[in-house]
Amino acid sequence: MTTRHPLPPFTRESAIQKVRLAEDIWNTRDPGKVALAYAIDSQWRNRSEFVNGRNEIVAFLSSKWAKELDYRLIKELWAFTGNRIAVRFAYEWHDDSGNWHRSYGNENWEFNDDELMAFRFASINDLPIHESDRKYHWPLGRRPEDHAGLSDLGFLIFSIRRPPGTVVVLPGNTVHFHWARSGEYIAQVTAMGPLGIEYVNLEDDPRNKGGRI
Repeated sequence: MTTRHPLPPFTRESAIQKVRLAEDIWNTRDPGKVALAYAIDSQWRNRSEFVNGRNEIVAFLSSKWAKELDYRLIKELWAFTGNRIAVRFAYEWHDDSGNWHRSYGNENWEFNDDELMAFRFASINDLPIHESDRKYHWPLGRRPEDHAGLSDLGFLIFSIRRPPGTVVVLPGNTVHFHWARSGEYIAQVTAMGPLGIEYVNLEDDPRNKGGRI
């Protein structure tokens, strides 16, 4: 029997350790090593793809990392109970044309009686980014101990696609952002005063570049 420490039932400390160990092994980008962290008959849903057993895991990851180049991943504990852990993560990669992406995801893990991961359900969204917007620059492999985690990097946000003409109501002092996949757009802000707009990153404020808001 093969086991993977730390074992369930998880405490907060052991769950955090388990998440970091998973991050480390995925950052090896070695499908064979990664597959050993899962039960022989482990079942996955990754995006819309279903993967069953270690052989399919190896094939899936081999295909994944042939496309997702210079892959670097950070995982973070979201919740835990008994033999289950919920995780959020973000990884950066580029395709063979040099187009960079940051992929945000959430995954749910369940461990079997042999303390191996029996189920993994992952939902992932890809965000195209400029190379200059990358946050992960460590040498390929394990993330250094002194490198910031997701929360430290400010990855506490989520994005929702809104069609033209959408109205969004936000409470005061809500930090938010908006962007367009292509071309310019106009965002109309209406509020009950007094109204103030403060940029988290002052370099993004068009008033500092001779523009207006």
